[in-house]
Amino acid sequence: MPQGKFNNAITEIYYLSLVEAPRRLLVVTFLPFYDLLLKKIHGALATDIEIVCEPLPIEMQAEVDRVLAVASGEVSREQLEAAVEAEDT
Repeated sequence: MPQGKFNNAITEIYYLSLVEAPRRLLVVTFLPFYDLLLKKIHGALATDIEIVCEPLPIEMQAEVDRVLAVASGEVSREQLEAAVEAEDT
């Protein structure tokens, strides 16, 4: 698990611990991350904070995947330019 993503999740859980609400919930959209997060924090999560996994709709996940591919530099210059052009139209 990338340490930055784990640290961000822990930060969000901390902020949830400060909120007074009838239900405190952290929603994760990527099942493998959800499984790793639960395994890593097993026994350390306050009982009144919930972590759930709710996958994104297929179309939205496809857009997220596209943006991540562009952001990570795993695409060629031509693919990047095509993606930018597609957003301009």
